[in-house]
Amino acid sequence: MTSHRRTLPLAVAVMVAVLLAGCTPTVSDDRGVLKPVPSRTGAPYSVTLDGVHLSLLRPATLAPPASGQTTGFVSLSSTANPTDQVRLLVPATVCAAGISATALPSDYVAYLHTLTAVGLTIKGETSISIDGVSGTQLNLGATTDLPGVLGQSRGSGCTDKDSIGVTADESLRVAVFPVQNKTVLVWAATNAQSPTPGFFSTYQKMLQTVTFG
Repeated sequence: MTSHRRTLPLAVAVMVAVLLAGCTPTVSDDRGVLKPVPSRTGAPYSVTLDGVHLSLLRPATLAPPASGQTTGFVSLSSTANPTDQVRLLVPATVCAAGISATALPSDYVAYLHTLTAVGLTIKGETSISIDGVSGTQLNLGATTDLPGVLGQSRGSGCTDKDSIGVTADESLRVAVFPVQNKTVLVWAATNAQSPTPGFFSTYQKMLQTVTFG
């Protein structure tokens, strides 16, 4: 009886641990390996981009957006390396040809795939869900500079400062979400040749805190 009484609590503890492990949320690291999501920490940050409200927890390693940024695009720079940035954009148009802005494609992910014909590289694509919104995450690069291809905020042209493209020296991890009949982009950008260790992991953790409202 004594042995049975000792074994039962141990078995229950093991079962609870297994169930909890199965329910633990995960996030991919720089290599795409799934790891448990740590507790959510950071400074609350909210912004409205072209009518779409986003809230997130900003990590201490990301500086707040600079003042004077447009209503459709903001960027948060790394405090250690300002060229590493997390960017948020609600594009109204795209400049696929780099000359004049055209209407935003109805299927944005399919549009990105068409850009492989002009130098965009897609190194990985996965389905994700944030705040109940299903989206797609892609790892992007480019063999040549592609100005304006990601898009422009409302009222901007192909040569404006918030006409956002992909350059050949960048490595991007881009999350695409359909929200309120608009396309919301949240992505991290780092140097393609010398990516900052852990930067994509920081982005992934932050992305898990995003809410749309």
